[in-house]
Amino acid sequence: MKRILPCVAAFAVAGTAFAAKPTASIASVSQKGDSARTLKIEYTLAGGPAIVTVEFFTNATGNVSLPFGRIEGLSGDANKLVDKAAGTIAWPVRNYLDGVSFPSDSFRVKLTAWPLSAPPPWCVVDPGEPGAVAYYADESLIPLGGLENDLYKTRYIPMRRIDAAGVEWTMGMSVDESRRFSSLAANGPAHAVALSKDYYMSIYEFTRGQYKALNDGTAHSETISWLPEGENEDELPLAMVSFSAMRGLGKRWPSDGHEVGSASILQRLRDRTGLAFDLPTEAQWEFACRAGTRSDINSGKTATVANGNQVSWNYDNSFYSTMNDRCRHRVGQKLPNAWGLYDMHGNVWEICLDRHPGASSATYWTNDGNFSAGSDVIVDPIGPSAGSTLAMRGGSCYQGVEHCRSAFRYYVSSQNDISAHAGEVAHGYRLVCPVPVTME
Repeated sequence: MKRILPCVAAFAVAGTAFAAKPTASIASVSQKGDSARTLKIEYTLAGGPAIVTVEFFTNATGNVSLPFGRIEGLSGDANKLVDKAAGTIAWPVRNYLDGVSFPSDSFRVKLTAWPLSAPPPWCVVDPGEPGAVAYYADESLIPLGGLENDLYKTRYIPMRRIDAAGVEWTMGMSVDESRRFSSLAANGPAHAVALSKDYYMSIYEFTRGQYKALNDGTAHSETISWLPEGENEDELPLAMVSFSAMRGLGKRWPSDGHEVGSASILQRLRDRTGLAFDLPTEAQWEFACRAGTRSDINSGKTATVANGNQVSWNYDNSFYSTMNDRCRHRVGQKLPNAWGLYDMHGNVWEICLDRHPGASSATYWTNDGNFSAGSDVIVDPIGPSAGSTLAMRGGSCYQGVEHCRSAFRYYVSSQNDISAHAGEVAHGYRLVCPVPVTME
């Protein structure tokens, strides 16, 4: 991949190139004598709105992180989108470090103001709480023990910023893949692509637990009776949900853009969080899946059974011995790609925004309205402008490794039928939301 597209880069920053970078300045840091030994930080913000993140260090001049781990219990304007000239952050120290106080020469607070066009690399959403969106400057700052805590699979939605703006990369099958998987040549010829904007992508497939949190504790109607004892069904990818239920009946990409139906799951997420959640385009999906690779799978390796089993639940490793009709597994158990995204290969198909021709044809990509052969770079591919089928990516637990490759494409039919694929246990979703972050 290379960032050599000045026209794309210019488009990505249009309207922000001359805006002053926001700055957050600490006005005071004090520790109260209350029962919680509350640490209070008062600050000013210039050039907002901005996302304000906070970090703590053990001395006034060095960069040594606090030795007791991730900060929890922050309140006020910590790690949030702020649109005011001054604010306060509070931390009840005694709740986490009983009896500790901080001499002024042994403690340092760092505030960072991130422009909305270049937000922090990590975002965590609580779909069960209105407006509960937090941003973090580094994965190591995510609280509750970090992403290893199962709450980030069953309640919260952690998202990673994908730095895609202005990067030219190659989409589709490599020459080597085309030779080794000649029967799958319908995945289309390799072609140069660029995306004009960064975006956030969920690090896990959308789970039953996240759906339940969004619906205030009401689980999806699918009955789960086949998990091994001790496994949590809320960690499974959500399945048996139609595209129409997800985005709204009759809402068509690209003609309707990112508009979704008022009763759709995505609209509920938007209302709850203030973020413009949607499904990824195929180009967004493949760019994020590859994480800079051009190999068969995103570990940098070829699509052998052994290599595929490291990163995916697929036909060769996913069937339970006693219940072969159900093979979904809990998210996040296989190795992530270089950008920290799990299950981009296998487990469940991930339905994208793009239409798909829906037939075995080596001309799949030529059905894209802005596809052109040769060396031209396709900017922000949108897929075909007509058709009743949807593109799916990543393969599933029912497919062999060769069908779970980064380049492999398949389709699901009848996108306007509200019952379409609602009975499919291996069809699921992954979420994205745009950068710049918007004010609701």
